[in-house]
Amino acid sequence: MNTFLFFTGTYVLFAIWQSTLWLAVVWIFGRSFNRTPWKTHFLCVTGIFAATLTPLFSTLIDVAKIGVLNVSIPLWIRPEMPGLLHLAGMVLFVTVLLYGIVSSRKLMFHATPFPDRESQETLLRHSKSLRNVSLPILFTSPSVKSPTVWCWGLHPAVLLPESLAESLRDTQRDAVFLHEIAHIIRRDHLTSLLTRLCGAVLFWNPLYWLVLWQSDLAADQSCDLIVLAQGNIPPKQYSDTLLCLVTRESSRPILQFLSRKEKIMKRIEQISTFEQFSSIPSTAWTATVLLAALLLSVTLAFCQEGKTNTADGARMLEISKSDWYGKLDEKQKKYVQWDENHFAYVYNLKNYDVGDDRDEFEKRWVDELDKPEPGHPGTGTLSRYDEAIIGLATITSDKALKPLLKIAAEQVIKDNAHRHFATKALGILGDPAAIPELIPLVYHFNFNTRWEAQVSLVRLTGQNFGSDVKAWGEWYAANQEELGQDLPKFDPTPVDWSCGNSDPQLQYYCSPAGREEIDARFFSTPLREDNEVLRVDIPVVVRMEPANGATNVDAAVVKELRVTFDVDMDTKGYSWCGGGDTFPKTTGNPKWIDKRTCVLPVALESGRNYLLGINAPSFKNFKSQAGVPVDPVTYKFSTK
Repeated sequence: MNTFLFFTGTYVLFAIWQSTLWLAVVWIFGRSFNRTPWKTHFLCVTGIFAATLTPLFSTLIDVAKIGVLNVSIPLWIRPEMPGLLHLAGMVLFVTVLLYGIVSSRKLMFHATPFPDRESQETLLRHSKSLRNVSLPILFTSPSVKSPTVWCWGLHPAVLLPESLAESLRDTQRDAVFLHEIAHIIRRDHLTSLLTRLCGAVLFWNPLYWLVLWQSDLAADQSCDLIVLAQGNIPPKQYSDTLLCLVTRESSRPILQFLSRKEKIMKRIEQISTFEQFSSIPSTAWTATVLLAALLLSVTLAFCQEGKTNTADGARMLEISKSDWYGKLDEKQKKYVQWDENHFAYVYNLKNYDVGDDRDEFEKRWVDELDKPEPGHPGTGTLSRYDEAIIGLATITSDKALKPLLKIAAEQVIKDNAHRHFATKALGILGDPAAIPELIPLVYHFNFNTRWEAQVSLVRLTGQNFGSDVKAWGEWYAANQEELGQDLPKFDPTPVDWSCGNSDPQLQYYCSPAGREEIDARFFSTPLREDNEVLRVDIPVVVRMEPANGATNVDAAVVKELRVTFDVDMDTKGYSWCGGGDTFPKTTGNPKWIDKRTCVLPVALESGRNYLLGINAPSFKNFKSQAGVPVDPVTYKFSTK
């Protein structure tokens, strides 16, 4: 749901300027085609479609990061909130639209076929005269206020107000019939439906409603010209028919400029000089407008931030010129290149240019880090928590050190993305008080955290001892007074980053051999031209229920097996492996209860030893959202 709101909110943020630009252009240019209303109608319909689709293209391109300009939405403009508001508005709009459709079908169900056979025959004759192949049926209803075309059935129907049908003279009846048939010929009912469906995403924009009104007016004016061009009805009689409709309209002064009455008056004004108007569409003009709209939509869609190549990008170029970067070894440099590119959506420092609002943003970010630590929203997105971590460091806030140290050095198994960002932020902040807390992080089980700790220590000290904890500790002890008398001492006692978790996989990745294996996977993979490599964080099992190796498990109480990982997982698959007598009897299909926890419904038996696997050499469907599979884990327990 969070991802959908982020996507929807991003659409809204693009639509604020792109849709408004489209609709404003259409509104201005549409009014210039006074003598060719069919052009105005086509322009309005095309503009509404473009205003709907261009932000969608932009959102998809933004997700793919293939834009061509260095323009992006600032990180502190949160897409989720406008996404939630827009989603609520969409639901309300679609509900009203569906209610209108259902009501119209009920209205037709209760409508009365026009009893006058002569009128029915006249309608069919006019339909043939305009070369309309869909012969409409004539109905009356007391629930409609003006003549309209109903096209939700197999055949189109002309629907007249009951009181109007009784008072129409022959010439007025002919005018109404011809006008409605012209709508059917032009397929106005389809364009009207589609433009109103676009309102599900453009409902919030006042220009949408203005352009929609202009489109409806132009469609009516185009039909008027088609009728008058037949020469069967004099303009004076046609105008009299419209005046008859005007007298039936109630006036609402506040909305007078968008009322049906105002629309009819504009149509009468056109009819008085109809010889000067053109009702014949031009294929060349239509094709030109469509092509121009397509080209402009694509151009606007690409007017956003592209995926930065950090090897050639300005930020990586700036980093490569810094003194601390020159002190890194080749592996550390490769990590920095990958890290800056892979998390460019977080590290784009121009997005933290707070200007004169520094105090406001500092307070917001400090308050955010005082809240309970959330889960990470997923690859390619940014949580408020991460924004606060990098933001406080970027503005070198004197309130940043304490919360950043707490996040980076806390001995818990939580979301390692926050720990990674906090470790980097401490290097950006530049406070030497972070040194003694960063030193133990160089052997953290999380790949990003331990390599970021090395880089941050180099930034803070100008020295490079890699992952040598002893060397870092000795240097700090020798230079502590020079760095500052109030700095805390370094505690050389080894930190248990497994937090006492006895899971064999986690214990292995906390060991030197496990860390070396993960490092080897990363550094043996060459960087692509865009400095990307596969994300190497291997998901780790942080909890099993019942616990791995547990004895005396109560078979009557345990109804499911549960495994929890340290990162967000691909919830489309799983691999509970095993078989035979040692594999528990299942009572249902495995399911993910959240992004990190998968359960297997079982019926355990007393006095049994169970053995199964989380993944296996040939089955690796337990994998992270980045596609990295869990290393096979043997899971065993026994029941009492």
